[in-house]
Amino acid sequence: MDKMFPYYLAIGMTAEEYWYGDPLLCRAYHEAFDMKMDIQNQLMWTQGFYVHNAVSASISQAFNKKASDRMKYMEEPIDRHPERTRAERERKQREALANYLNSLAKSFNKGKANAESR
Repeated sequence: MDKMFPYYLAIGMTAEEYWYGDPLLCRAYHEAFDMKMDIQNQLMWTQGFYVHNAVSASISQAFNKKASDRMKYMEEPIDRHPERTRAERERKQREALANYLNSLAKSFNKGKANAESR
């Protein structure tokens, strides 16, 4: 127990939880820490992918004479939810724009009505 104490302190467990808490807490903290590391690893990999894409596109732009051979940076971010189709994303964007324009029109009409009543 003494040997593992610093490890559990390092991953966020309090001394009180370690020494006096439920022993299952140690397993939960350890599993939570592993999950955090998996998430961090994925984020770092994704960042590396974006950096690689940006550097590749920059080098391609600088050294390829023909515009058709030049690589471009990604048009949109990596889709974390591949089950969503592009059409669905576009539909949601159109709905959001329509809602925004409707609220803008309502506030405009409300202001116009207030100005006419004066």
